[in-house]
Amino acid sequence: MLLSIIVPFHKVEKTLFRTISNISDQLEKEVELILIGDGIAKDIFIQLQDSYNHPRISIYNSAKMGANNARFMGVSKAKGLYVLFHDSDDLLPENTINFYLKIMLDKGPDVIVGNLQKILPSGESNKIYTFTRVDKVVTKQELSSNELYIFPTNIVAKAIRKECIENITFEDSSMFQDWNISAKVFHNINSLYISNKVTYQYYISEESVSSYKSNSLNKLENAENSINGIINYYSSSAANNRINNYYLQIIKVKFYYNLICRAISIGELNFAEQMRSKLKTVSYSHNTFQLLKCPKVLIMYNLISMKPIYSIFKLYMQKSIKRN
Repeated sequence: MLLSIIVPFHKVEKTLFRTISNISDQLEKEVELILIGDGIAKDIFIQLQDSYNHPRISIYNSAKMGANNARFMGVSKAKGLYVLFHDSDDLLPENTINFYLKIMLDKGPDVIVGNLQKILPSGESNKIYTFTRVDKVVTKQELSSNELYIFPTNIVAKAIRKECIENITFEDSSMFQDWNISAKVFHNINSLYISNKVTYQYYISEESVSSYKSNSLNKLENAENSINGIINYYSSSAANNRINNYYLQIIKVKFYYNLICRAISIGELNFAEQMRSKLKTVSYSHNTFQLLKCPKVLIMYNLISMKPIYSIFKLYMQKSIKRN
């Protein structure tokens, strides 16, 4: 088996059936689909099992434990050389699975990174990333700071060699779940193949927009545990691995920056200050030259770490929120 596609779901609705149909239409001989129910009622789960009697579709249920736990239950069941995570309300463009299989057979990298197409409730769509070094296998040691910056934090649209993910420890937070897995995957890989081809259609529903806006201090504190988990995972090797260390610093800046912005947006200024103090401890003294090649990280870092600029930035954000 070459590829295991893992779909966690916490409720059974039309989008799930659409997703299953979309993937099953592309199933090849060396591909399996694994569905992991996250605390689904027993009678509904049995009905779902009866609806999909296919030799390469497996359906499991678990106690309610969150999306990341469900994903890794899927990894434990996977027979494929690679795993591909997929959310229960999104779609694979036509011929996506064949694209992944061809790269696996011809190139065999540790991870194959595709592009995402974001589709808004209005129907408007756009690609999320613009990659520069594409359609060839590179080692992660070859990546520039800008390429490290845009290495996607999403866990979907990535076919990952199973051995690079099956021993990962992770935190199942209510925010930044993908970041927690993706950063640890990057730690474990050596080679990657990046493509601008859209391999994932990410549907933004009105519900997900509302969920994104519903920040709370508890969610932010929970998300902080996620970045702490990443830091601990890297601690044993980052100091001895240049590229892992650069990537960890970039992830920390992006993570703390996002937490600070969200904290300001709900008036949790004390938490924002706590995160600002942590961001200021990020070590850049030994890789300033590398940072200068990644202006987005430098801008984020300076916006938060330099007090006069941060004060203006905070005031601007607060006024923007009041206008909205």
